[in-house]
Amino acid sequence: GDAGSNGSQHGTAQRPFKTMTALLARLEAGGKLGSPSGGYNYGHVIHLLGNISEHLEMPLQVPNVRFIGWGNKPRHADTHPGNSEFSSMTWKSAGTASALLTLRNPAVSFENILFASHASHPAVLMERNAIETAAGEYDSSHARFLGCRFASGGYGIRDTGGTFNVDVLG
Repeated sequence: GDAGSNGSQHGTAQRPFKTMTALLARLEAGGKLGSPSGGYNYGHVIHLLGNISEHLEMPLQVPNVRFIGWGNKPRHADTHPGNSEFSSMTWKSAGTASALLTLRNPAVSFENILFASHASHPAVLMERNAIETAAGEYDSSHARFLGCRFASGGYGIRDTGGTFNVDVLG
């Protein structure tokens, strides 16, 4: 987002991370985020506010994450006259020709987020390889997009590999 820091003591509502890169690195390392539902790589709830301008890959060992954008309805966080960049949640392109997020983990949920991706790439690239070994398998099935808006970009959500049980609601 727009505020915070990436220090080792960050990752709580009182001391948020500045970048999603730092947040995902903490999750990948098995760290807690200060939420009662947070545990070792399971069931994290992450609240987002402001602008994210990063292109990322979700760490493979981090399923069941819920990203919730603040604001009443997804809109561009940098154009609202009220609280400027802290009035909503926008995940937007940093100009990189790639998806905003490559997702390979199951049961990840996105709520109330405006995705504004690169002109020729998806906002979210969902991947599944469906191999039989647990160590090498990745599968972004069972994802949920609730109340999200997809603006600009080549695609909102792109599926490669045949993900299933994906909800896109409201």
